[in-house]
Amino acid sequence: MQEGDVIIWDIRLPRVLMAVLVGACLSICGAAFQGVFRNPLADPYLLGVASGAAVGATAGLVLDLPRAILPLTAMLTALATVAITLMLGRSGRRFPPTRLILAGVVMGSFLGAVTTFLIMQGEDRAREVLAYTLGDLGFSSWGDIGRVLPYALLGCGTLIGLGRALDLLQLGDLTASSLGLPVEKLRLLVIVAGSLATAAAVAYTGVIGFVGLIVPHTVRLIWGPSHRVLLPVSALAGASCWCWPTCWPAPPHFHRWASSPRCWVGLFPVPAAASKGLVMTETETFSAHGLQVRAGDFPAVRGVSVSFPAGRLSAVIGPNGAGKSTLLRGMLGLTPVQSGRVELLGRPLAEWSRAERARQLAYLAQTEACPSTPACATWWRWGAAQASGAGPDSPHRLDARGRGCRDRSVDPHRYPGLC
Repeated sequence: MQEGDVIIWDIRLPRVLMAVLVGACLSICGAAFQGVFRNPLADPYLLGVASGAAVGATAGLVLDLPRAILPLTAMLTALATVAITLMLGRSGRRFPPTRLILAGVVMGSFLGAVTTFLIMQGEDRAREVLAYTLGDLGFSSWGDIGRVLPYALLGCGTLIGLGRALDLLQLGDLTASSLGLPVEKLRLLVIVAGSLATAAAVAYTGVIGFVGLIVPHTVRLIWGPSHRVLLPVSALAGASCWCWPTCWPAPPHFHRWASSPRCWVGLFPVPAAASKGLVMTETETFSAHGLQVRAGDFPAVRGVSVSFPAGRLSAVIGPNGAGKSTLLRGMLGLTPVQSGRVELLGRPLAEWSRAERARQLAYLAQTEACPSTPACATWWRWGAAQASGAGPDSPHRLDARGRGCRDRSVDPHRYPGLC
């Protein structure tokens, strides 16, 4: 093999492929984390992956470990950091996003101090540590690509497969739960898959800061918010973005990687002043008998019996704090009920599976906000899709009752999946 071939095949090409792999991983994980936490400032390092990897790499450099072992130590400390963050942010069986974010900030600050302490103990290694924290592809090899690839495929493939579930999650935890989505399991699965892919990428290339934050927002502006499109397109954009500096000078038409922007059918909003109501798809009633529900330590609903006939618009009217939302959440099984019973189509609600319940009922949360206003038929379709596997834009037709409640103000040319 000639000298030029060695430079291309053993030096340049592994760097380019590693840049493509890492850029795709960070972009997908950033988009998934922004969706699962519903926070535009979320990035793949939100739960302390970068800080944990930096501590592992710094400790390996200070202890003068062989360079081949450094990525392994960085990956192990990164995953251990995420595990500790999940333990700190856990509340019973739930993982509230706010607590997870705060736990990630705490772990990041603490491990940043540990990294600084380790650098002070081995000042002669400070330059290498700085190069790692800024990201470095200079030592990438075919072996490194082979070691990162399985984790990247597993993590990113899982996240792309969860695109539709992430779309439903944008409606809020309560609404998504009423549509049959296991919210806490989904959140944990996204965190584990994203952290696995991010830890593998960071362990071999260092901390690359902007790709996982900026690229998903750029793609979202062009292609829309639907995660079924956002995640794979973010992978392509992130790979191109991080590959460009490696292949300098860039091709003259690089900026045309996204050809013709389209308006994709995504998820639609609950209006800010939405009424507290229910959408029924059968002819029977949804009823509660002697229901008692607590809001924290306060008994917000005491001995209430109510029935909602299908095919009619029913409203629960009362002043703020009267327990209207608590009543509906208790009837839907979204809030624990202290006493009483709830029946749907003559059967106790507890006997209905999550998917069966989602086919019959939908909860429109009052405080959620999305880009536009959906029709009640849209919520019916989302719930029905939980059991059938069809998406909100599936070609399946609504029944007569669903078509009757369709919002005719929706532009059929802009949202062809709904009209």
